[in-house]
Amino acid sequence: MMPGISRNEMDAVTLAYMPPVPPEYSGTLRRLSADAEQLTLESITLALVTSLRYKLHLNAATIMPLYLCIVVRQSLPGGVIASATVAAATGAYLVYFSFPPIFLFRIDAPLERLTSLTFLAMTHAVTWLVSDAGKALRDNETRLCPRRPRTAFEKGIVKWRANAISHQMVSLLHTGK
Repeated sequence: MMPGISRNEMDAVTLAYMPPVPPEYSGTLRRLSADAEQLTLESITLALVTSLRYKLHLNAATIMPLYLCIVVRQSLPGGVIASATVAAATGAYLVYFSFPPIFLFRIDAPLERLTSLTFLAMTHAVTWLVSDAGKALRDNETRLCPRRPRTAFEKGIVKWRANAISHQMVSLLHTGK
């Protein structure tokens, strides 16, 4: 233990200067959590639209644009994987709840098969186009507003803090307190 520093102060200093999560991991985790939140929201929206379909007795031609709006809404902020998941889910909902025989993943009429395949192709194309446009927008934002590099003084302060913490940790290990 360092003279004049209590255990609680030492823990606070140690926690305050813990190295952050590497940027590539933190971005990935943030993106995954945002995609999970968005996917949950779109799943709830899909369930609500489907329940309204039954309550209002809407046919497949009426419900398809609503399902497409859900896919576009997911594609705007979300990534390709989450958007493709929502697109596949909307296609499955369309087949399962809209085409006879209802509540089966089987389509008997050839025209309804064509409709289902067209809907899936359209949702995946929209997902791809909107996700690419969002990626281009994010790339342009990072190109126009780059992160400011650290100055030599800031690098020195960070290095000094790291050395101070490592010396405190070594003294804690040696004294056992």
